[in-house]
Amino acid sequence: MQAIHTISDFLQQTGNQFRVFDLGRRIVEVPVSDFMAFEKLEQPWPYPLQRSGWFGITFWPLVEPADGQESEQAIWFLRLPLDEQAKLMQEARDGFLHRLFEIAEARLDPDKPAPPNIMEDNPLVFRPREDRMAVFNALAAKTLGLPASSYYQHACEYFQGKVGFEQWAFVGVQGLADFAMRLDESDNAAVLGMAIPGLPEEVLLPLCHALENISLPASVLEALQARLQANASLPVQTAICRGVSFADTAQRRQVLLQLLEGKQGSEVELLAAVAARAWDSLTDEQTCLLFLERLADNSHGQEVFNEMLADLMFIPGMRDPLFAGLRNPQRSKKLSQAIDGLFAELQGD
Repeated sequence: MQAIHTISDFLQQTGNQFRVFDLGRRIVEVPVSDFMAFEKLEQPWPYPLQRSGWFGITFWPLVEPADGQESEQAIWFLRLPLDEQAKLMQEARDGFLHRLFEIAEARLDPDKPAPPNIMEDNPLVFRPREDRMAVFNALAAKTLGLPASSYYQHACEYFQGKVGFEQWAFVGVQGLADFAMRLDESDNAAVLGMAIPGLPEEVLLPLCHALENISLPASVLEALQARLQANASLPVQTAICRGVSFADTAQRRQVLLQLLEGKQGSEVELLAAVAARAWDSLTDEQTCLLFLERLADNSHGQEVFNEMLADLMFIPGMRDPLFAGLRNPQRSKKLSQAIDGLFAELQGD
């Protein structure tokens, strides 16, 4: 057996196939080659959240069991800390590997006590929220060619209007996630586009939390944008901001400008949705300046301005557009004051 230096090495050399998913800013599949390069410090993690990379790693034996039964999949949810360049902090990862080696050795020695579960009492392990777990399950099943959950058919019938939109309680978060991840199947995209105008908030909000992880079909994007015309509440505006955050750049830009220019554009919930889910829209000069202006006038003050900018600047490629916005000669006095407050804090540190 070759030397094992990374999680990828361990999984491969213990006879496993594996897939990697990013569970940070969006829930998307990550090419295994990218994850391996990240582990070898050949590249930073492009989508850090709270100075960490958030991963769901699913793996299963390369060789099917001799009894003919299907291989069982295992999942690790790992939060790997990043350094100032968004590269992996190897010490934390190596500590996880050390525990893996200890467990493997204990299983080979019948005289040793049963090894602990690698997922218990581990600082790198996290448990996704229910809605994000549902999206992960739906995306992993879709990616691996597995059937959707039993809730999927309920969601199909609901969006087709067969049971009435007020009968939303039986659909379930998992059904919404399954449907969102399979908009490219049957006529699901067209069905959802027609359903969105009549959906109650109890469905629209979790639905948008699932849609934020996929590139939206035009019919769905247009239907979400139309929901903003009806004096939408702040929760609906925030959800739609998230829902369109992975959509086509030009159309998404229209929605974000509409939201940021609105009377609730300085609300922290909305600004946080832009920063966490639609951060790549801030490479556009107009969108970036408007975002910074509304952030400077946010409902919670200087602390939120500082924290949100610090998180955004940690993302590879975001420093230059953000600094360009901060230096924009057309910035307001309010934004200039917020910038002064930011640098005052940095100098204090």
